[in-house]
Amino acid sequence: MQTMYPAIVNSPLTSLVAAIDDTQNTIEVTDGSKLPDAPNLATIGGGENAETVLYTGKSGNTLTGVTRGFQGTARAWSAGTQIGRFFTEYDYAAMIENIEEMSAQIGEGIPFQTTLLPGLNIVTVPRSTPFNVLNIKGRTLVNLLGRLGRTATSATITIDAAKTYLIINEGGTSVTVNGASQMTPYKVTGVTSLALSWASGEKVAVYDITGDTTIDSLTNAQINAKYPYVDDIKGVRNPYIIRYGKNILPPFTEWTLNSNAKVESAYKLTLNATASTQYSSFDVPVIGGQTYTLSYITNTVSVGYMNIEWIDKDGNTISYSPPNQTTQTVLAPANAVKARVLATSTAAGTFTFENPMLNIGDTPLPFEPQNDDYMLIDATFHGNPVTGVADHLYFDDNGQARKVKWFEEVVLDGSLPWELTEDNTGNKRVQIRSQFIAWVGKNSSRVVKFDGKILNYNGVGKDVDTFIDYWEGSAYPHGTLAITISDTDSGWGENYTPTPDEIKAYFYGWKMHGDGGPYTTYTSGTKRWSPRLADGSVNGSGETTTLPTTIAPGFTPYRLLYQLATPVEVPVTSEGEISLHEGDNLLEVGTGVVRREHANPGLSLPRYWINANGLQSTWFKNRAEKILAVYKNEIIDKSWTIWTNTITGYGLSEAGVLTTDYDPAALYSASYIVLDKYLYTAPLIDLQAEYRTKLAGVVAELAQDQADLATRVSVVETQYARKQQGQWIVPVLLNGWSVPNGTGVMLGYYKDQFDIVNVCIRMMAGITAAQTPLFILPAGYRPKTDILLFVDTNNSPTDHKGIPIVVNSDGTVRIGEAGSLTWINLAVSFRAEQ
Repeated sequence: MQTMYPAIVNSPLTSLVAAIDDTQNTIEVTDGSKLPDAPNLATIGGGENAETVLYTGKSGNTLTGVTRGFQGTARAWSAGTQIGRFFTEYDYAAMIENIEEMSAQIGEGIPFQTTLLPGLNIVTVPRSTPFNVLNIKGRTLVNLLGRLGRTATSATITIDAAKTYLIINEGGTSVTVNGASQMTPYKVTGVTSLALSWASGEKVAVYDITGDTTIDSLTNAQINAKYPYVDDIKGVRNPYIIRYGKNILPPFTEWTLNSNAKVESAYKLTLNATASTQYSSFDVPVIGGQTYTLSYITNTVSVGYMNIEWIDKDGNTISYSPPNQTTQTVLAPANAVKARVLATSTAAGTFTFENPMLNIGDTPLPFEPQNDDYMLIDATFHGNPVTGVADHLYFDDNGQARKVKWFEEVVLDGSLPWELTEDNTGNKRVQIRSQFIAWVGKNSSRVVKFDGKILNYNGVGKDVDTFIDYWEGSAYPHGTLAITISDTDSGWGENYTPTPDEIKAYFYGWKMHGDGGPYTTYTSGTKRWSPRLADGSVNGSGETTTLPTTIAPGFTPYRLLYQLATPVEVPVTSEGEISLHEGDNLLEVGTGVVRREHANPGLSLPRYWINANGLQSTWFKNRAEKILAVYKNEIIDKSWTIWTNTITGYGLSEAGVLTTDYDPAALYSASYIVLDKYLYTAPLIDLQAEYRTKLAGVVAELAQDQADLATRVSVVETQYARKQQGQWIVPVLLNGWSVPNGTGVMLGYYKDQFDIVNVCIRMMAGITAAQTPLFILPAGYRPKTDILLFVDTNNSPTDHKGIPIVVNSDGTVRIGEAGSLTWINLAVSFRAEQ
């Protein structure tokens, strides 16, 4: 909007007291009351030679801050020349422009759509407005080396000569490919195998990029960002958006502090320096080539000051911004990824730093505390890069996040009905029938072995570590999956026929063998089983002669990813909303956020800690790059201090709260971003979003958002009021235990809306030895840690006693203590934590 200056009734005239030249910017008039208060316009003289001036001050009869020739040409004027506030061309033009702009704002207009890329993005808007995510499309990265690219230093794989492959090395710059050293990223085609080797500590991946038409137009850095290293198969898991506030800097409580620094309040720091360069710091992500402005208050800027250390992607210092300036506008180096803001001094002394402000652009903004927005989406999105079929996110008319789901991921463990289908020389093929009715058909799946190896499709099925997915019209039932297993892996001897339960034990992570040790195969004699570790190797120290019916500790089962024949829509949990403030907005887009994971605070005076490196019991399930928030009984708890870029956290972040602010009876949880993305997620390609630019559009959208919110709350309230008890699920009883007929007792378990698992089962006549498994609860119905419960048992209507029952964190429900009993009356409840 153009500035419009007030008029004065009837445009009275006054005159110049003295002659002026064409540059004089202070003008005295005979009667200042005849002109409006400053700032305003006045016209000297008349006709086509008149000069319109702009004055910014008026004191009595003196005009000050005069801009000469604001319209017309600046010229010398004699004493007595008339001057007055007339209607000028500027008044007309400003009025027309403002009317047109206001008229344009009356309509809602079309929302402006934008595409955000992974990492940092800048979105500039003319006014504050909601920011709406339109679409997130899935993708699947399949590292054909499995996990060998991280755990080994060489590998050989078979590939298709008609396809194009990409070799990347995260942590190195080259890979030896079929005997020749090649700089990475390296594209290869026309060969049928790859013999690769690389240095220890590097992470190497091989991706099929057939059909990627963008690869040749990307820089090496862009290729590495699009195709980073991942273990085996990863989809886009749990994307997030963070809109940083105008002030990118957090309170001093979150900084890495020098031992001589003390936080006086959230945005005031005192440094009692005993020498120079005793600094406190905080790292913020930046965009190379972008302008930033740093401002702050200090007591002695000539000695105690703040400035910026620019950091590259390898953690190396690029340069420093100037010292000894309370306001500085600086350009981030092109290769900078972080700005380390420092509060330091050049000598000993006491120095204070207040209200640090780092904002985008070349204009220092008034100080305001950090105020970030975020949106966290709890879902995984897969996609086929060749066919273009992909899961995708959208928001329905009521603002509910939903996923159009094309892909299903299944854990292939011992809970499935495995059976032997073929015994070949050196291997056996096993299958599960009709479990995946909805899949699209032949060779549409991906299978990952327990050691991370990607299994190849083989229609004959006689090669080790291959699979077949049967489709409509084949000789096998639709939805059947068969996997070929080497006798060396399973431990089943050449002429031995494993039972279905022994096949299940293999998929639970147990290798069968005889008396010769865990690295032999079983042919006769005592059957023994040894567990596999997380990396797939056999642990000889955990041997048992009892057929295992539960998963081996730490074992990673086979996984299946398959495409559905037709998509289904499923609701998705999302949290938070994004709004843009007027001007430049810094938005971070990424994947790998964990939303509200249960936290187990631990005490190390003077604080309780979450995810502290020295307190393993407080660790998250994944190493954390950044903790976003801590919650107390599901409500955000601002009393916790969050540290990022710290070596004292499990990963790079930890949180602590003073003992006086800790509630031992509360349930704590936290949301955080995963540090080791390669274990968790693939990066997304981009994110589609929109925002309004017209005032009427912004107001209309806010009104609609309010209506949508009211609708969603109403639906939740209605569902809560009508909440039905969860459906009873009937478990498979083990070790001879069965259900008596005609007792009228409900059999099974269910989980209510508060994640409380309720079990009510009466069972009889099974094995009563200590640690005997009774049944297994699936994921989602298991406690976080083992639970000991006492339940009623009896041998007759009058012979009752209590015995301990253990519910393990892996879902196994077992007898805790041996005894003589015929009946177990299991009626217990506990909170599900995984």
